[in-house]
Amino acid sequence: MNAAVRTTVHVSVHEASQVAEARRAALALAVAIGLAQATRDNLALLVTEAATNLVKHADRGECVVRTLPASGGERRGLEILCIDRGPGISDLAACMRDGFSTAGSPGSGLGAMRRLATSVDIYSVPGQGTALALELWEGDAPPAAARLRIGALSVPRRGERECGDNWSASDPAAEMLLIVDGLGHGPIAAQASQCAIAAFAGTAEREPEHQIETLHRALRATRGAAAAVVRIDREHGSVRYCGVGNTVGALFHADGIERMVSQPGTLGSGVVRTRPFEYRWTPSTTLVLHTDGVSSRWDLSRYPGILARHPSLLAALLYRDFGRAHDDATVVVARAA
Repeated sequence: MNAAVRTTVHVSVHEASQVAEARRAALALAVAIGLAQATRDNLALLVTEAATNLVKHADRGECVVRTLPASGGERRGLEILCIDRGPGISDLAACMRDGFSTAGSPGSGLGAMRRLATSVDIYSVPGQGTALALELWEGDAPPAAARLRIGALSVPRRGERECGDNWSASDPAAEMLLIVDGLGHGPIAAQASQCAIAAFAGTAEREPEHQIETLHRALRATRGAAAAVVRIDREHGSVRYCGVGNTVGALFHADGIERMVSQPGTLGSGVVRTRPFEYRWTPSTTLVLHTDGVSSRWDLSRYPGILARHPSLLAALLYRDFGRAHDDATVVVARAA
């Protein structure tokens, strides 16, 4: 996909007119990545139904649509995330059946979404709101399995269109991850983060500290950025991490939590230390990365069972509950597929 093509769109939804806005934004993204008309038709239905639910049941919420990495260069897909702080859903099983409705509608919502989408996952706590994750891939066959299952979202500062925070995976295996926070916000910050992503994609370096050095050189012509690179070595059960600036990383294991250490500094400015740190990786480990647009004062105990769900749901909940309205935000969650 051309680097100029947007990979994520974000729409706040609190009135009926914004349902159409979310649908148009999602369809523009689908056209940009070349999805067929039949897939776009299904996408329009999914976004309309999901965004309508935000208006009907939660008064307000947010809809984030992002491109999914192509499998072998052939499969193309989109993810739809809808987040709200509404009353939540007390009986998820009932809501997934066709004909169920609590808002006087035909009740074709979640049941229809389950039929149209390639995959559906939902997390809801009564009184705390709901997060819905839908994947839609072109073609009948499911996408090829990746080594990591990744959930992510990047959302610009309230009232702005361009996001200065971003993330990337090295390849479909996705065992090397980058998260980057361009200084400030708006187009200049977005330019810095895009420069970092291009440099990350353009080097064959396999160690995070070497990647960070490459980013540091590439960002000298920009405002600068904070960033972190993670390499997951499943064969040896290890994680190598190198971060500079206000990026946050944590590893959740079955027996505890490891917080990852970033060095002070700004990539692209002055002299930075590129000290890597080693951590452990197990088949049950979950990795969480985020920029400082999300407060680090979160606690996963408030989301019982979330580590067994699609990683995008946790990314969405951390953004929803701990995102700072006056800053860009990116959250990445990854675990073994």
